[in-house]
Amino acid sequence: RVRTDEGLALPTNAGRRNFAVNRISEEISASDDEILLAAELREAAKNADWREAQRVLSIYDGSNTKVLTAGMQAALRCKKYQDGAEIFEQLKTREAALDVPAYTVAMKIYGKLQDTEQVDEIWRTLQDLDVVDQVACGARIDAAAELGDLEKALELVSFMKKERLGIDVLHFSSAINACAKSLHPERADHALQLFNELVSRGLKPNIITYTNFLLASRDLPSRDLLFILDSMARKGVRANSIFVENFMFVFLRKSRGQGRSWKNLSNIQMELADFDMEILEKALELIEEFRNDGIRLRTSTMNIEKALLALRASSPSEPAVLNA
Repeated sequence: RVRTDEGLALPTNAGRRNFAVNRISEEISASDDEILLAAELREAAKNADWREAQRVLSIYDGSNTKVLTAGMQAALRCKKYQDGAEIFEQLKTREAALDVPAYTVAMKIYGKLQDTEQVDEIWRTLQDLDVVDQVACGARIDAAAELGDLEKALELVSFMKKERLGIDVLHFSSAINACAKSLHPERADHALQLFNELVSRGLKPNIITYTNFLLASRDLPSRDLLFILDSMARKGVRANSIFVENFMFVFLRKSRGQGRSWKNLSNIQMELADFDMEILEKALELIEEFRNDGIRLRTSTMNIEKALLALRASSPSEPAVLNA
């Protein structure tokens, strides 16, 4: 990977290329109407209601940063990333006084859009303005994760520790997500190191941490993935339907987007026909444990279970047992 940014040193001058608008305002005033509009947009974001967000934005022709940042947040939450980028462009065109939240939300949006150039430019602007803080670093790690830029995520984690910026479970979880989305050959090792450091700092991993950790560990043998479930049990972290679905795909070595679709039962059976029967039996056992734990299984997980049961029925030998 060719690096396109200049690292993490905080510069003392603003001589490099910036956005046309490069000033930060800590206190941005807003009228009563604008405060109400921003609140409505935040509610639309909370509910992932893009239609409502569009309605609010359509009746506003101003340039208040609080309102338009709330609009960007709604776009991000609703996965309308191009719309979010267009809102940020409006802020720049109207020469609004931007604040750190505006830049950080925009950075996340451009990460989703895989726009490395824009992400790097926003980051340089924040550096030049000497406003790199915990929130800004979190947004930059999020963008690095979306770009699969493991090296940048690790660099940012190191920077936050050096500058004592208050790194927390969200930062570590996002950095582990960068491992998961990276093509780096040692992504599993880096994810394990990040996870162990998170725990050593007295932070509690959550289900997002574990899901990212699982996906970053997908190159490990199936048996080696069981320690993730053991860790969750020790930490008191309960699985959810998304984690279970991902676990089954990783445990059974299915790469999303590759091979036959697993929406079809026959395709699942065909791909697992020559699989180690011990692993298949363990997968069935785990699905039953997840169900007994009250987790509502997604359709894909139930289809996997049906295929596994069909394979068991057609197997001439007695099922083996794989101990955790």
